Amino acid sequence: MKKLILCVSILVCNIVYIIIGVFVLLWFFDNDKGVVKEREYVPIEELQDYFVRKVKIIRFVTECKDFPDYEARKLWYDGYHAEPHVECFFKREMTKEEFTKLSNITNYIYWRDDKDGTLRFSRSWSQKEYMNIPVGMMENMIVKIEKLSRSGFTLSYRDNVVGERIDSDYLNKLTGIKFPAYSVVDYYNNGMRIIAKLQFENLVDISTVKDFCESDSLEIKNNYIYNDKRVSLSIFRNMKFAKLIIRDNILVCGNAIKKDSEYDY
Repeated sequence: MKKLILCVSILVCNIVYIIIGVFVLLWFFDNDKGVVKEREYVPIEELQDYFVRKVKIIRFVTECKDFPDYEARKLWYDGYHAEPHVECFFKREMTKEEFTKLSNITNYIYWRDDKDGTLRFSRSWSQKEYMNIPVGMMENMIVKIEKLSRSGFTLSYRDNVVGERIDSDYLNKLTGIKFPAYSVVDYYNNGMRIIAKLQFENLVDISTVKDFCESDSLEIKNNYIYNDKRVSLSIFRNMKFAKLIIRDNILVCGNAIKKDSEYDY
């Protein structure tokens, strides 16, 4: 009798484990980690007014006055960040020559080429007293354009986190070196890390570069501990901008986080 009870108990436990396993697998596949679910579109009218999609405003944001006319047709939200994504289609498909021309005039600070031949764009900002904000846009926003091809692109928005101000004297205090005047042209904050792009009025002169770093490489990097923060500063030689990353000064082992260069927002 005891053996029968033991066998039944083991059988019940195995069944419970199987049921739990099935639920785990269903959860796994239902959260975009396995089978990709069909995208659910919602009426474009549901997009809030402050998520601007007018061509004129997007030209200001992208700093691309020749950005082609387009129509915003479809709206969907991803489940994790609940970010709105707008599927946009050019009113007239670009020719190869027009696409090449657009690729060549995009500002390298905000634009990148993807491996599949499309373009992507990201730009973010904080508050008006911190930096210039594109005309027609609200404060503390992140705007992204992905998969821009000859036929269209995906436009998405995210709220930016209000964080530390990068004022005009920040680099001087940080490094002890007097840097030429600059302005913050891109500011991203996810609550754990700030990534700012700084644009100098003129090329950083050779004497400043030598004081900062003896390296002859294209990208000059230095890391500092400043006010209990770990700060990484990269200056691109023969260009007018630098990249600044600020995060809490914590020790990270192995590959627990991605390299700073891998962060894309």
